[in-house]
Amino acid sequence: MDPRHKLNNKYDFQILSAPNNGHVYLDSAATSLTPKCVTDKIDEYYNCYNANIHRGIHDWAEQATEEYEGVRPVVRKFIGANQDKEIVFTSGTTHGINTIANCFCADWTIKDTVILSEAEHHANIVPWQQLKVRQGLT
Repeated sequence: MDPRHKLNNKYDFQILSAPNNGHVYLDSAATSLTPKCVTDKIDEYYNCYNANIHRGIHDWAEQATEEYEGVRPVVRKFIGANQDKEIVFTSGTTHGINTIANCFCADWTIKDTVILSEAEHHANIVPWQQLKVRQGLT
């Protein structure tokens, strides 16, 4: 996908082409809709080189690793990050928030403060509450 491509067209999301009786999908905090360019790439992976990344020397594993790592610069450009190494893939937002709270913030002290709004999803509250208790934050 060209990082300049804007995913703001409902036709980028194949599921929205299906009859939906006028429903609107608003549960992206739980599961976001997947654009067709992504589902096409997933199909290609499962049909052409289904293997674990970073751990095999056979053709499928090497192809899977190349495809996986090839996405990093695309995502970097899409979100405006400075370096590919700034891009970390997680299984979802909850996993990402937990990774940040448990790894990157491990050296926070009482001098550090976490500020949350009342509108936060539960998955973005609990990791910070646990960090607060564990490290005595305010």
